[in-house]
Amino acid sequence: MDYLKRRGHVEESVAEFVKGVVKDPAFLVSKATIQPGRDMALLDMFSEMVTTSQQNNFNWVLPESIVDDFDYARLIAKIAGNTEIGMELKEQLAKSDSDRDRIAAQIEDLKEAK
Repeated sequence: MDYLKRRGHVEESVAEFVKGVVKDPAFLVSKATIQPGRDMALLDMFSEMVTTSQQNNFNWVLPESIVDDFDYARLIAKIAGNTEIGMELKEQLAKSDSDRDRIAAQIEDLKEAK
């Protein structure tokens, strides 16, 4: 997912000589629409590999490498630290805990309804 990385400042002369700068809108638009779709397709493929491996005991995927529930909010709060913005973010995340729990319960209900 390199398209999510920010590009650092590159001097104009260096960009022209070494990297070149893509200015064609058609290319940029096609790249912006195709890349996320490609990433989603890869994620679907890998998810299917995990499911197939687990169902058929193929051992394609190590059980320790599967992450079921990753708490992004707590990781963000940890990274934010004790800065002013970090403290504000932690307050907002604390308010969203109940929302996250409610949504998680709804997801579990939907999984059970399958």
